[in-house]
Amino acid sequence: MVRAKSTPWIQTWSRPLMAIIAGLGVIDTSYITYEKLTNQSSGICQAGCSTVLNSPYAEIFGQPLALFGLAAYLVIFGLAIAPLISGGTTIEGSNRPTAIASGTQLPLFLTAAAMTLFSGYLMYLLSSEIHAVCYFCIASAIFSTSLLILSIVGFAWESLGQLIFPGLITSMVTIVAVLGLYAPAQAFDPNMTLIKDRSGNVFFGVGTPSGTAETQLANHLKSTGATMYGAYWCPHCCEQKQLFGQSAMKDLNYVECAADGPNQQSDVCRQVVPEVEKLTGEKFGFPTWKINGQYYPGRKPLTELAQLSGYKGPQDFQNPFQSCQMP
Repeated sequence: MVRAKSTPWIQTWSRPLMAIIAGLGVIDTSYITYEKLTNQSSGICQAGCSTVLNSPYAEIFGQPLALFGLAAYLVIFGLAIAPLISGGTTIEGSNRPTAIASGTQLPLFLTAAAMTLFSGYLMYLLSSEIHAVCYFCIASAIFSTSLLILSIVGFAWESLGQLIFPGLITSMVTIVAVLGLYAPAQAFDPNMTLIKDRSGNVFFGVGTPSGTAETQLANHLKSTGATMYGAYWCPHCCEQKQLFGQSAMKDLNYVECAADGPNQQSDVCRQVVPEVEKLTGEKFGFPTWKINGQYYPGRKPLTELAQLSGYKGPQDFQNPFQSCQMP
């Protein structure tokens, strides 16, 4: 009597392990998505995490990048557990996979491969462009790589060669998509005012002009002691400056809160944070305005700043809201 070949433990446990890892990925990306959407730090997301979330690379099509990662982990989770909740992964009395188990193997591999490539590119951006350490991002890269490994060694493939062609196609599509999504839209206009960190790395460019109304409002805010607290990497801070325009933005009382920002005053910001949170009941975020002794979180239309500060000059503000240009 021929004894049936036993199933390797990694193939027995690959799907539960993938489901667990995908679940951890869901938790990880859900938290990052929440931080990005609310623009409020819970305290778990430290400096490096905040820098990443406020970088030009944290959004795709106007939505948080982490939201797409969350969707990918949910897909992996669903594919991993589908056979487990439908009667098992193998046909009873044999080691052959069921139809649903067999049908989900390749999608699991391709999804994990795409996620790993995307995560690898994001790790490159962290080290070469953003210059920050984000433990949540690193964890997601580890999860993706682990899922890819399990999708290869955890299934009884007839031949690993059958993964080469679809794997290459998926890799090429992923690489083209990543480069397309993060390719510079256009070169900076040399006349733009560039927003940089202390090392000279460019994060944004402001090219809007300052009209009479913008200039007079900026002068009024300065003369009345109004202060804007922000950070060079904050897109909403750049958008606020862009509403004033290149010339008027330089007249604002601006406090740079990022420790690696130009002319940083991070000590001043640390002293202000508890006062802001006590008075507003909200987490301190960028930008935050202090006008007539009151704190106002968030980017504000110039008409609102005029009203809050008691400005009575011309209000034919000419710059509509638009996202800041990124390198």
